[in-house]
Amino acid sequence: MIIGLGDSFPVPSNCLLCMKIKMKLVFPLVALLSSFASSAAAPFKDSPPDRDQVKKLFAKEVHLEDAVKGRPLPTNDWWTSLLASSPFPGRMYAYPFTISADASAVKIWYPNEWNEAGTEMIAGDPLLIEPIDPSPDPNPEERVLFDFESDWATLGWKIEGEAFGKSPMTNAQHGSRGFVGSRFAASFYGRDGGLGSATSPKFAIDKNYLHFKVAGGSDKSILGVHLLIDGESVLQEVGKNDNDFTWRKWDLRKYKGKKGQIRLRDESKGGWGFVSADHFVQSDKDSKPKSGPFSHASTLGWGDWHVVMRLHLSTSKMADVTFGRGMPCVWIEPKGLDLRIPGIVKPNGSLEYHGKTFGVHAPGGSLSAKDGFTRFSGPVLAISALGKDPAQAATFARHAAAIPRDTRFEWKHDQAGGRVDTTWEIKTSNGAPALQGWIPHHYRKTTHDFKAVGIEYGTRRGKMIVAQGNRFAISWPFTGIIPVFPLPKDGKFKPEVLSG
Repeated sequence: MIIGLGDSFPVPSNCLLCMKIKMKLVFPLVALLSSFASSAAAPFKDSPPDRDQVKKLFAKEVHLEDAVKGRPLPTNDWWTSLLASSPFPGRMYAYPFTISADASAVKIWYPNEWNEAGTEMIAGDPLLIEPIDPSPDPNPEERVLFDFESDWATLGWKIEGEAFGKSPMTNAQHGSRGFVGSRFAASFYGRDGGLGSATSPKFAIDKNYLHFKVAGGSDKSILGVHLLIDGESVLQEVGKNDNDFTWRKWDLRKYKGKKGQIRLRDESKGGWGFVSADHFVQSDKDSKPKSGPFSHASTLGWGDWHVVMRLHLSTSKMADVTFGRGMPCVWIEPKGLDLRIPGIVKPNGSLEYHGKTFGVHAPGGSLSAKDGFTRFSGPVLAISALGKDPAQAATFARHAAAIPRDTRFEWKHDQAGGRVDTTWEIKTSNGAPALQGWIPHHYRKTTHDFKAVGIEYGTRRGKMIVAQGNRFAISWPFTGIIPVFPLPKDGKFKPEVLSG
């Protein structure tokens, strides 16, 4: 039993921004418990225990950049899936944002409303920030033909009937899994009873295979994804009576040199009477293609409450994504890439996207609108969590270039004064003040020096207030006992290694 972490200490054991406290308390406790095994100090082992569960954990490939190799790795932090999941992390709950990535994009959720039951905040659809390669390979092994990230008119598809609507669908319109990006083609306008077809522009067949994703009904007589050659269907695929997408493949070698078209057809009014398709990719290989230009994610660096994720396109083209707990911005630093933002950014820097308002800031860069998207070029793109007050965009713009490079937390127990004093330091790329959010246990019943900027958020852990600065101090009243134990005396133990 670890006394003091949850009940006696002034911050709960699973709280926002308190991992460093736990680390500093837990490691000495572990060392003390280890000493109970014998009268002499227990030596540190050079290898993990020889057990299957432990072997499985340590057999995982961890993508680390050279600068952080050799540092102790957190195994239960809020961003640990960046280390443990491959090739891309799961959702990382930074508050007010939730962040992840896949092969196609950086994914940023902005949950700011509760569900009807009041049990969780609604994440909604993520904002997708996609890479644009300004100097792509002129003859890549894989080439995306159709990705359905715009309306039908912009995509150049011919629509007949009502089933496919005026644009491809989103997950909010028709819940599905396995699609790429934020939209997919689906004949679900009018639900199962909607009828119609969607036919692509002609394209040159110059590779061996066509890979794509399919969902929906399985009746080939009235549904299907067709390859047309000279207007005639030569290949067809259907779904498996499932909303979720699976990969399909066509061998195109006998059709190389010809012009082809894709036609999605729905003549069904019964159950599973729809067809969905996404991400058509021509490829020289018969293996499944990537779902986007990024190959994998790695960890570039971290501090006590922030982390930097690197997304790799090639050895010279990548994007570094910085975010942290309580930080109301996400910073993306592309190298050899431009970025595509869905929608048109307003002159004041705000972006309305699926019912949420984001700030889009380009310090030292440029934003240009085209075909319903905004293209970013420059050193850093900052995405901020805007509220209903448009004046907030100007506040975030002033801090957009202050990228966190390090976050450090320190604490000391003033036994005579009956309090625990803590300091929180943020080092930024330009030395300018950062914006940092704080939740109730940081500002209720404490003494602090926050310089609030008038920005607040609702979070799962209560109201978050935002303050500006590079160093913050919080003192908690505390008259309990903090379990601090002596460090190990083993000659191989190095405190500086353990502390990172």
